[in-house]
Amino acid sequence: MYPKIVFIGAGSFIFARKIIMDILHFPELSESQLVLMDIDAERLKISEKISHQILSLTTNRIEVSATTDLNQALVGADFVLAMFEPHGLQGRKIEVEVPLAYGVPQAVGDTLGPGGIFKGIRTATEMLKIARSMESLCPDALLMNYVNPMAINCWAVNQLTSIRCVGMCHGLSHTLTRLAYYLDLPDELESRAAGINHMCWLLTLTHQGKDVYPALWQRVEDCCEDDPIRFSLMKAFGYFVTESPYHMAEYVPYFTKRFADLKVHAQEQSDLNRSMCGWTGPIIQPSEGTGSRVETKIPKAWDIQLYEGLHQVTYQQELDRLAKGQTPPLRLSEEYAARILSSIISGRPRKMSLNVPNHGLIENLPGGCTVEVPTYVDGQGLHPEGIGALPNQCAALCRRNVDVQSLTVQALAEKNPELVFHALLLDPLTGASLEPNQIRALFDDLIKTLGNKLPNWLRQIT
Repeated sequence: MYPKIVFIGAGSFIFARKIIMDILHFPELSESQLVLMDIDAERLKISEKISHQILSLTTNRIEVSATTDLNQALVGADFVLAMFEPHGLQGRKIEVEVPLAYGVPQAVGDTLGPGGIFKGIRTATEMLKIARSMESLCPDALLMNYVNPMAINCWAVNQLTSIRCVGMCHGLSHTLTRLAYYLDLPDELESRAAGINHMCWLLTLTHQGKDVYPALWQRVEDCCEDDPIRFSLMKAFGYFVTESPYHMAEYVPYFTKRFADLKVHAQEQSDLNRSMCGWTGPIIQPSEGTGSRVETKIPKAWDIQLYEGLHQVTYQQELDRLAKGQTPPLRLSEEYAARILSSIISGRPRKMSLNVPNHGLIENLPGGCTVEVPTYVDGQGLHPEGIGALPNQCAALCRRNVDVQSLTVQALAEKNPELVFHALLLDPLTGASLEPNQIRALFDDLIKTLGNKLPNWLRQIT
């Protein structure tokens, strides 16, 4: 079998390049047909050139083509990788800066919070268009999603279409790498982890079969200075949780309101969050390894200008490398996509942490929601592992997020704007910052400001 693999959003050429370079590490994928698709013809052309440049260094027989036509790309596909950013960074800029003006700061704003809810509406709308095209053009293909908000996008596709959708996130692997650093161990930790995307609880933590959770507990106070968000939650809930601290601060009501300068806009303090993007300056964007105090770990604002600047600098750097014929080393990344492809094509089993529908996998989370659980992948496909029940306190914190996701997916299904408002009302970060009448005003303002970036059913409310 020589699979046809479609990249939707291939204009994100750095990420697309990473996945293509991963594919080159697996001989069973050496005769794949790769189709790059993006609506941005200029960036797509760059991605195609980069792909050919990489492939010229190998002896494989991979074919690469590019198109701006979604349906043309999907015909006969075996696997479809979603990696797009609808409306570029402009949508996310609005989804961060409008809530900030109301006193709701977000570090990332792409998973939960006002930004995650509205981004979920925007991205899931596009995901559903892709999936519905797949139903007629490649009904048996697997949709492999990298687009946030992961849970909302996967849940919408799996519930509202017949297409199978799996979500991939490197949160667990990054977390294990960080914990190995804290424990002075090689990067060889293993964990049985389960929960939801960006809130996946490490139920066990071992190194070469030995339980190292006791050693982590012994270092909690030392590590708290470096990663105050997640170690604070570990002390409170009894288990360590995945994702970076700046993501985690957005999913719970405990941290951001207390420390954030709620009225400061990024454009008014251009030194905010520079460390996130490689600039020097105050450490405001939370990150591991800074050793800064809790107050400086909590985001004040996401500096969209610097973020846009980083993207532009990176874009120009890639153009320069392309002109000089330079290519990065062919290293295998931590991403799951190529490993999933390899296991399904070759039959070689692998175990990964993937996002799948909750059909009895986690007993104390709602049926049908998107859960992140250990999953075996082989020639027969995906085989998620049921873990029983999460510790009640961990499940309860997850359910606060799942309730928001559920209302957002229901809003998409029914095209009901009021359900989006209800999702915003129940969002932990928003509820910790605003009263219901203020949340209504924020809801109306986001709809007005996002305008035609939203589907018609949402922006036409009176």
